[in-house]
Amino acid sequence: MTITLADLLTVQTQQEAFDAMVSVLKSTGFPTTGWGTTSVPRRLLWAFASMQAKAQGWIYDIASGVILSLSSGNWLTLIMDNWYQETRTEAAFTVGTFSIGDIAAAGPFTISPNQLWWATDAGLRFYNTTGGTLALNGTLSLTIQAESSGAQYNVAEGAVTQLLTPLPGVGFAVHTPVVSDGTVPPVLTVSGTPASEYDFDIEITTGGALGAALFRWRVNGGAWTAGVATGAAVVLGATGVTAAFPAGPYSTDNTYTWTSGATSYNPSPDWITTVGLDEQTDESGRTACRGKWSTLGYGQNDDWFTYWVQHEPNYGSTITRVLVETNPGGVDGLIALWLATSTGAPSGAAITAIDAYMQAKKSNTTTLTVSPVANLTVAVTATINVRTGTATEGAAIAAATAALQAYFAILDAGETAYKQQIEDACIYDQTIVRNVVVAAPAGDTAATAHQMCVLGTVTLTVAFV
Repeated sequence: MTITLADLLTVQTQQEAFDAMVSVLKSTGFPTTGWGTTSVPRRLLWAFASMQAKAQGWIYDIASGVILSLSSGNWLTLIMDNWYQETRTEAAFTVGTFSIGDIAAAGPFTISPNQLWWATDAGLRFYNTTGGTLALNGTLSLTIQAESSGAQYNVAEGAVTQLLTPLPGVGFAVHTPVVSDGTVPPVLTVSGTPASEYDFDIEITTGGALGAALFRWRVNGGAWTAGVATGAAVVLGATGVTAAFPAGPYSTDNTYTWTSGATSYNPSPDWITTVGLDEQTDESGRTACRGKWSTLGYGQNDDWFTYWVQHEPNYGSTITRVLVETNPGGVDGLIALWLATSTGAPSGAAITAIDAYMQAKKSNTTTLTVSPVANLTVAVTATINVRTGTATEGAAIAAATAALQAYFAILDAGETAYKQQIEDACIYDQTIVRNVVVAAPAGDTAATAHQMCVLGTVTLTVAFV
């Protein structure tokens, strides 16, 4: 026989408590049928019934608050902390670095904190928390913060392409600042406007004065071009970028890195300095508590891998989905972990950190691979027919976009994004939206086990009917 807490505790509504008290008073001889609806006795009983219903609700909350599967909210937070030594993850804002450039020689510009706003094509917005001077023909790095908390703002490099508060002549930083390292490195400057974006690395391989010192260079982590002499204007292959080396001396530990030809305001893979987080859901908290048991023994089951992935100190809390494959392809002793966040594939930095963390955790007899799911981007184009006078165009687009983001946030790896469900999400309020016509995607988008459907560019048109 299955017993639920509802079988043990009955919580009355205010009306039920009121009716019960009236019935008891009637049975003891009170003239309850003669009390009008606004009489003092009925008003007092109604107030008492309200307090009784609330008290019974508190009793139910307290009773369920000691049962993991039934507790929620603050009660669950207490259980997680006191019984399982688990801390509920709090929501956090994404913080990072954007670069802007004086691309039209219109500077200098004085940039104040909170002056500029940027956005992705999907409508996620950011603003600057630091300021500075953007010099003539120069670049400026700014610390930015997401408009709201949440993991959805941990967008990939290159995703932020819109400056919502434009300044004439200000755009993508063609060159991010050159970062130098080593023994008293001379200051290297770069120029040129390449057609595409490159991440440059330069390493001094032979020390000495300008001209005698040699270096090697590469782009995007590829093969090195070596034996190049330092000079006042060295053209780096066909990239369209020129490196200007000042007088030396140069040391063999001198290195230089920068990005040129930026096509976004966040061109660097490590642009995020503080990862944005969603507040941990109740179900995720319960799962973490149950998974704690898997860490108390010496075995390595699926829950063990999932628990420790999600407890990696820096990025683990951003991982919402872990697919554990045992002996994939028939390879004995191989464990393949496929990871996803609420917005799709984790960043390269997250995969690197979690991989190092898990390699140190696993047994010596286990071969472990850690990989991100592949993003399967779904662009949405739709026309929303809204009742005239019920909403503005901007409000309708914002509400529908938020509903789409919420729908894609709950999709799991390997799960299909159904066109009908996308349409349903756009109908964010049935009392306002008459109907929606989705032009894209043309049909359902099916993902493989190692893919995850993520929201791409959202193009919404509002028609008032």
